[in-house]
Amino acid sequence: MIPIARARLIPRITALCAGVWLAPPHYGAAANPFAVDGGRPARITVTIPGVAPDPALGDLPEMPRRLAGVLAVLVDEPLREALGSGATPTRLAPPTRHAPLTRGAPPASAEGGSLFEVHLHGRGAVSTLEARPSGEERIELRPAQGSAALVHADQFRRALGLGALYTGSFQDEDTPRERVLPLSGAAGRLWTVDSRVLRARLFRSAPTVDSAHIAPAGARFAFRLPRDFDPRSPPGLIVWCSPADPWSVPDEMHRALDAHNLIAIGALDAGNERPVPDRVQLALDAATTAMSRWPIDLDRVYAVGMSGGAKIALLVWAGWPEVFDGAMPIVAMASFRAEPAGPGQAYPALFSKPTGATMRLLKERRVAAVTGPPDFNYDSVVKMAAGLAREGLPVRLFDHPDMGHTMPTPARFDEALRWIDEPAQSRRAESIAAAQSALEAARAVTPPDRAALLRAMELAPWTAPAWEAWELFSALPRDRPAP
Repeated sequence: MIPIARARLIPRITALCAGVWLAPPHYGAAANPFAVDGGRPARITVTIPGVAPDPALGDLPEMPRRLAGVLAVLVDEPLREALGSGATPTRLAPPTRHAPLTRGAPPASAEGGSLFEVHLHGRGAVSTLEARPSGEERIELRPAQGSAALVHADQFRRALGLGALYTGSFQDEDTPRERVLPLSGAAGRLWTVDSRVLRARLFRSAPTVDSAHIAPAGARFAFRLPRDFDPRSPPGLIVWCSPADPWSVPDEMHRALDAHNLIAIGALDAGNERPVPDRVQLALDAATTAMSRWPIDLDRVYAVGMSGGAKIALLVWAGWPEVFDGAMPIVAMASFRAEPAGPGQAYPALFSKPTGATMRLLKERRVAAVTGPPDFNYDSVVKMAAGLAREGLPVRLFDHPDMGHTMPTPARFDEALRWIDEPAQSRRAESIAAAQSALEAARAVTPPDRAALLRAMELAPWTAPAWEAWELFSALPRDRPAP
């Protein structure tokens, strides 16, 4: 089953109308683009351009709703979160780990075509805003009448629950399987690594914490798609954290990536010479970039790194467990525990011990530490892996007698990856079986039972039984959303 966008992101929206910052607009004001019928909307529907804002679509499960062109629907509590409790739209709806698919849209075209349409439903009217790109950081909102407004692109997408939404085709369009990709024009930045965030998530006890200093438009990434990539069957994702440049997806990973349907992506110029905050930011930007360009199974997002990159993989695993479902540190390790390194010496803790909900999530996120006695980091990897396991974390050591400070062989990489991926594959098998049962129940009557078809798509979206349910659902003799 493909769960969905997970970061709790609650920045404020500030609108810029007709070239003047509004601080912020009141409902009923002529310049406020978020007002309808002179007040607050009762529902917000976000669609691809040209799709009518049919309220009935919002009641469908995520897969048929997405195929009908509806990107997001905000009602009830999510709407109140987005609009705030007062007279102004101030807060964003915080997506949860298993909420409906909410991944942030890339700009539609270099020519500035529509990104999406925002439909504001009032008591008796619907007001539509056309969202168009305006530079790299702004979105222009164009109403049918009146002045356009400018909003911060990333904040506004998050406010609508779009996160890093894939809005492309579900047909394979001969996408190159491996190439260098610029971040400029992607979904933007979902996770900002500044000193405040780093202190809260990783370095609570550090006397000083620096922010990342890298602009989204300046980052570049390399990626590799699995050999049998099919957007109808969303792959998982590996964010590769390299210790050095130049960078490419290591050959030792290719066989496993193809066998387990995984995209690999990583930042260029993100080696050990870069400051840690920059490398963490680039790993998160890599995830955002992949999620915006391909349909991703967000139940299968893993951080993998070698040597100094292994430590970055563990930092993003520990700090952002709502993003990463596991990690594979290769020939290096990081921990929140200092471990003995000999008389009067210790391997230092590299981050603060997670607490509360973060620690609870990490206890569901497997870590496969890969090393061998010839590796000069062997002792630290073994001791840190054991220390984390004593804390109740699912950490397993893959100890190979002949492995030095290098990548594991393809077979060894595959073994560690299979173990990390096992919980997601188990959940997927269970959801597919349940969806298949719902599909069979739907086909037991003529015409097929609508509720059972929707249930199949809800239980295991983007899987074979869900696609078969969609075909049957689309053929039902009634008014229905077009694919």
